[in-house]
Amino acid sequence: LDTSGVNPCNVVGKVLQRTVRSPRHPMITLHFSDSTVFQIHVEGYNPRPSFRGVPKELETDSSFQDLLSACGNGESCLGLAIADCRFVRLTDKAFEKKKRDDKWDQSHRGLAFKFEGRAGWHCVWATIVEHDDDSQKEIFRSYEDVYLQPLSAPSSPNKTRPSARPKR
Repeated sequence: LDTSGVNPCNVVGKVLQRTVRSPRHPMITLHFSDSTVFQIHVEGYNPRPSFRGVPKELETDSSFQDLLSACGNGESCLGLAIADCRFVRLTDKAFEKKKRDDKWDQSHRGLAFKFEGRAGWHCVWATIVEHDDDSQKEIFRSYEDVYLQPLSAPSSPNKTRPSARPKR
């Protein structure tokens, strides 16, 4: 599968310590025991308000949602070793109920995790959903691809930088 970001095999063997779901953007941050950090993003999402378009969300299967919710306030408590991680091709029913009821099959890329000692796969995918202003019912639903992006490790505040001035 052609994709942005990195190959999911980069997180295989890592131990997931905590996850943080962004309150403002469709993004989940994954913190690992080796101090590496990766984020799951929606392909084509632009965080600038003028480019957001129809609201996008990251959704998960219920068993993965339970794992994500296991720790409150981003506490480190998961300790889940990733046995496998890969992109998967999903097909879901998309629809639009504005002028008439149109439905179609939408193919999209999700990210699936398999944890050591836990049965089954756990998947994350992206949806685009628009609601009617009055009734709040869904009037449009489609799907987008997701990708995995590593974050640069922050520099330690304890490290001293070499002085630009020569010593006297």
